[in-house]
Amino acid sequence: MRDVVINLKYHGVQSLAKDVAQMLSPVIMEFNDIDVITWAPTSSTRHKERGFDHSELIARHCAAVTHIAHRKLLRRANGEHQTGQGRQVRLEQPRFIARPMRAQRVCVVDDVMTTGATLRAAAQALVNRGATGVRCVSLTYVK
Repeated sequence: MRDVVINLKYHGVQSLAKDVAQMLSPVIMEFNDIDVITWAPTSSTRHKERGFDHSELIARHCAAVTHIAHRKLLRRANGEHQTGQGRQVRLEQPRFIARPMRAQRVCVVDDVMTTGATLRAAAQALVNRGATGVRCVSLTYVK
């Protein structure tokens, strides 16, 4: 999994997003209650460096595989990336602003979960703006 993530994020092999979506989609389908798929957006710095948001690509492909709608529901309240940051910074840093929404059950897609802070912050922002439930999936977990 490490090579998949590195090649997608840092070497621009965007076709790997389809492979990741194929792995995540069965989990999303098991939830059986998702109205919309979204993603935890990458920092603006990383988006500019890469020219794309890998999590958005994964979410779009998950939506295509599962036939569930996808929407950009979140934006970062800060532009900081977390790569290389320590645990405490990771826990404090991620902040998201969600679009207002009608009552929907949302699945947030991300590639790597380290402390869970990003997905927690994303879920909280969505609930604060009207989501009736949030499920989160990630390709891999790093200790």
